[in-house]
Amino acid sequence: MAQESNRGENARQEAERKSHGRQQRPWWYDPAFIIGIALFFFGGPLNYFSANPRILYLGALGASILIFYGVHQYVSSVERAKRGTPPPPLDPAAMSGTLKPEPTVLFSSESSSHTALEIGDSGARLDWHGQQGSPAIRIGEDVLTVERLANGNVAVTTTVRDPSGKIIAEIVRNDWKLRPSLLWDRNFNASAVEVRGETGEVILQVRALPDRIQLQGIWHSATGRFFELVRSPDPNHAGGLAILRPEQRVRIKPLFRYPSDQHLGELSN
Repeated sequence: MAQESNRGENARQEAERKSHGRQQRPWWYDPAFIIGIALFFFGGPLNYFSANPRILYLGALGASILIFYGVHQYVSSVERAKRGTPPPPLDPAAMSGTLKPEPTVLFSSESSSHTALEIGDSGARLDWHGQQGSPAIRIGEDVLTVERLANGNVAVTTTVRDPSGKIIAEIVRNDWKLRPSLLWDRNFNASAVEVRGETGEVILQVRALPDRIQLQGIWHSATGRFFELVRSPDPNHAGGLAILRPEQRVRIKPLFRYPSDQHLGELSN
């Protein structure tokens, strides 16, 4: 079974490589373009010296092929621009990366040009109007900072520790880095990262959207302070919760599927 799976994965990668190669082939190598040019020039100049109307038809056919080919190339380029550049393949061993905002909002919530931070996808948002780069929330000696970068994207900076004060994860302006020895697992894609601590509980969940950061997490300071931002689990009381006592903490629902070595980059919904 493992060998069949590997062969299937290799075949998929080879197909993607060939497909990528076709996409990168210069447009003037396309057979349709070559045939259109040949017929157009064959029917045009040759008809000048010949009274045979069939040769003129060949030139008209070549011109028609070139027109349809040009329209097809234009429409294809517009569609490629809408899809954007596909993200690079995920590295199963990666313990660091950079969050790139999703091109569209997949989960909930009205967008707002002033919104910087949302507690998960709860709709509860923190509109930060303070000085650029200044802390939005302070947790002991650590801070949570949200800011809008020069390119217009929203970025987050924070440090997450275990109860003993050891750093588990660090994010600096959407560049994240994890400490594998203190993790049970983690999962991520181009726009989101999720961290599960030694007990398997989700302790950090960050998702980058064009207008805001969706965030849930549990913070311990080196001096013993506790702080949690989490979506309310009560459907009758929707919104976000800020919890200050560890005995009252609420489990964060995983964003990704696990184990990550079998479901790398796969969202739970």
